[in-house]
Amino acid sequence: MSRNRLERRQFPRIPTDEPAFVKGLGPQPFRCSARVKDVSSNGLRLLADEPLPVSAPVRIDVFEMMLLGEVCYCTLIDGVYHAGIVLEHVLADPKGLAELTAAIW
Repeated sequence: MSRNRLERRQFPRIPTDEPAFVKGLGPQPFRCSARVKDVSSNGLRLLADEPLPVSAPVRIDVFEMMLLGEVCYCTLIDGVYHAGIVLEHVLADPKGLAELTAAIW
């Protein structure tokens, strides 16, 4: 990665290697397994076996959380797709949210 690209980052990336499930929420829905390779307070990088459509809204289930965001890039490197996700919302306890919603309604 070039020095200029590193300097453009607003938030530091934290390396990780966690399994995730990705669901496309746009007009052409998709589902795939992926691995989260690094995270920051406003985004993450995924590795996937299939391409993620750029600009697609996505739901990512990882770390016992539900993340909502948008694919900002997807590049094939050595047979694996590297996708950058800009995060819009993070739900830390989606099961608890579902239980609360059921109790209210």
